[in-house]
Amino acid sequence: MLMVYLFDDDGKMLVLWTGDDGKNAIDLCDTNGRFVRSFGKGLLKNSAGIATDNQHRIFVLGSTGVQVFSEEGNQLSRHASFARKRIFTSEHGVPQEKRAYTHAWR
Repeated sequence: MLMVYLFDDDGKMLVLWTGDDGKNAIDLCDTNGRFVRSFGKGLLKNSAGIATDNQHRIFVLGSTGVQVFSEEGNQLSRHASFARKRIFTSEHGVPQEKRAYTHAWR
């Protein structure tokens, strides 16, 4: 199982879960760590990275490319051409100072 998490500029936590069973989802938690909502299930595949921008858009990197979600969980766009780059850059709207933390265990 792979878990990637980050904190946005407002202190909310985003957790990207990628399981061995292929089920991927994003959990949004408030500034106190309480679960708010889950989204992306069925849309994400082999996801390995997550980032946010100053417009509160959520970028998820996976084997099918980069998918962009709103903070409410709505899919805004999908960019298959980024799949080979395997990196988020300012070219994709992600500021350089954003960091994501990854933890994998079996």
